[in-house]
Amino acid sequence: MAVSRNSSCPDCSALREGYLRIYKQSFDSDTPQLLLSVQGVLTGARVSPDGKWILGLMSRKTGEVVEARPQLVRIPTVGGDPQVILQNHPVDAAFCARPPSYVCAVAELSEDRKLVTVTALDPAKGPGPELIRFDVDSKDQYWNCDISPDGTNLAVTVGENGPIRILSLRGLPEQRIRVKKPKGIRSVDWAGDGKGFFLSAQQAGTEIWHVDLRGNAQVLWTTDVFLGEAHEARPSPDGRHLAIQTWATSGNLWMMENF
Repeated sequence: MAVSRNSSCPDCSALREGYLRIYKQSFDSDTPQLLLSVQGVLTGARVSPDGKWILGLMSRKTGEVVEARPQLVRIPTVGGDPQVILQNHPVDAAFCARPPSYVCAVAELSEDRKLVTVTALDPAKGPGPELIRFDVDSKDQYWNCDISPDGTNLAVTVGENGPIRILSLRGLPEQRIRVKKPKGIRSVDWAGDGKGFFLSAQQAGTEIWHVDLRGNAQVLWTTDVFLGEAHEARPSPDGRHLAIQTWATSGNLWMMENF
């Protein structure tokens, strides 16, 4: 199953009107199935390990006003309305491991922007115990983290140039992976086999890199920054496909006379 935010744009007018539409589409099908249509914005979407929920940060839209702070929601993968998991609670990211691990977690940045707290999450029941904390630079807007497929480690990048920090959720010593090529790191996601990572990097254009556990990097995909950008590269459960989030902007030019 692939989950997309209107990837094939069956109704582009809905996007222009501020509607979020989520579709489910099998790899062997050309027809997407509409799961949700609501005014708002959803970011950081993840599918829970049991396949029952889509987790993400949603900002609802009323008229022309979008909520300033997104809320963590769960959306049934069979279709249905978004359900708020944490009411009026600041969450910056949500992520999940892969079966047989069923660990999900949320990351929350402190008000002084110096500390990130990672807490366990049951998509159906809500938050659990704190798992780990890590420091960030309050002056640097780029920090990212993702949980390993087996749910035992957290990959963390702070700043645009790494390193990738491997923080154990079982109390083992921290590891650091020096990335040898990509600069301008924007996101980090574990590979499906747990033996590497996918990084998005913003340089002359936007690039997607694969980085192994020794820091060796190989570019997989690039795009011209003037045509669009890419943030996050998510591997499919079987590890054979890679979903890349991209978007492009366009506008109209108006000429005014006699004003």
